Amino acid sequence: DDRTIAYIPFIGGSGPNPLIITRGLIATLLGIPSASGAINAVGLRVPDVTELTHIVGAPELTLTYSGNGTAEHVYAQIVDDQTGL
Repeated sequence: DDRTIAYIPFIGGSGPNPLIITRGLIATLLGIPSASGAINAVGLRVPDVTELTHIVGAPELTLTYSGNGTAEHVYAQIVDDQTGL
């Protein structure tokens, strides 16, 4: 699956979800430092769990990249599509 992520200086990634203020005081205080979906994200569908599942160990990611970047780390986050958090 080939995807292209646009490079947008100083606007990439994600940040606090501004809609968190609509969820009440406690959710706002706890949610402001939370991440939200990025406009330049690569979205992956994770299959629904059909039985009790325990996940252990470090996550692994295989990524094929072409470009001029030199970083060797990938920042990943999980965002619930229903809540945006």
